[in-house]
Amino acid sequence: MHSPTTGSDGGSSQPNAGDKQTYSMMAADPERDRQAILDCWNEGLTHGGQPEAKFDWYYLRHADGVPEVHFLRHADHAEAVGVAGVSARPMRYGSESVAVGEIVDFVVSPKHRTLFPAIFLQREINRLGMEKRELLYGLPNKQSEAVLRRVGYKLVGQMVRRVRVLRSAEYLARHIPAWTAKLAGPLIDRVRAAAVSLRRLWTGGFRSQWQDKADARFDDLWQRAVMPGTLVGVRDSKFLNWRFADCPLGKYAFLTVCTAVGQLVAYAVCEVQQQGLHVHDFLVDPNARGAWTRLWLDLAHEAFSKGGTTLSTEFLGSDAMQAELQAQGLLAREQRPFYVIASDNWADRLQAQHWYVTAADEDG
Repeated sequence: MHSPTTGSDGGSSQPNAGDKQTYSMMAADPERDRQAILDCWNEGLTHGGQPEAKFDWYYLRHADGVPEVHFLRHADHAEAVGVAGVSARPMRYGSESVAVGEIVDFVVSPKHRTLFPAIFLQREINRLGMEKRELLYGLPNKQSEAVLRRVGYKLVGQMVRRVRVLRSAEYLARHIPAWTAKLAGPLIDRVRAAAVSLRRLWTGGFRSQWQDKADARFDDLWQRAVMPGTLVGVRDSKFLNWRFADCPLGKYAFLTVCTAVGQLVAYAVCEVQQQGLHVHDFLVDPNARGAWTRLWLDLAHEAFSKGGTTLSTEFLGSDAMQAELQAQGLLAREQRPFYVIASDNWADRLQAQHWYVTAADEDG
């Protein structure tokens, strides 16, 4: 979720008497209004320098239908002074389907970044988004948290970035002389890599391989990977191929873990980044004993083999799931807040223990 700032002081200035009449909303058509939306984005959203590619992929080819987009209008301006979207993110709660949406590409023109326009746009996009859904969520920047709280969003928890160090010289040098770290680091790394290889042998009965796309086996895994009491976004082959294989914003590959007879029991969607291998999404069959451990061992092995310094991921979920990631050597680093607004039916599930969120649930 990309959100505007609320003024330099982040304060709670009140609108003047004419504000409510001055600002209004207008529905946009992504295909017809492509350039107008891109012009709004240019006021504060960069999309990694690829806004056109992001727009055409996310708005014109979305796996779950064209996102809703609404302009913020001002009576004294011919052009829109802000824009926001709501994209569908179908989820499952146990075996129950749930209509959920993500607030995306929220931006207000710099000349209108007082508190009222941002709150007005946020309230209206929430109202429109909740007409068809049970929940809306977003991951705001720090400047935007106050706006979300003022319009009724609740903090569910933190998206925790976790890192496993695979090459330790740089990290050791922070605590011991650099020359000692340079000598000791590679030796420590080889010992740890050998331990990973041994543990992979002990978790026998599996085989892993890389592939570029999700296939029908991913649909079967999705049907088996039911998580009671947990809201988890749909992860079938259609969604995964759109979100990763067809995404122009990165180069992703699927590491799959299968049984000896070829049944898919786990996968991770990975991207080679500057520091190493980053896992954007993962799913494991909860009934496949040993599959969880084998997936993370295979990922550590692959990351080290590719010359990576780290293996990393980002995740929001229950304390038990966070502990399982910690047990695989993925230690907590930075974190980002995850906010949700919900209908009364879901108000008692706004805690991290009821959610399973990865980068797959973000807008790229």
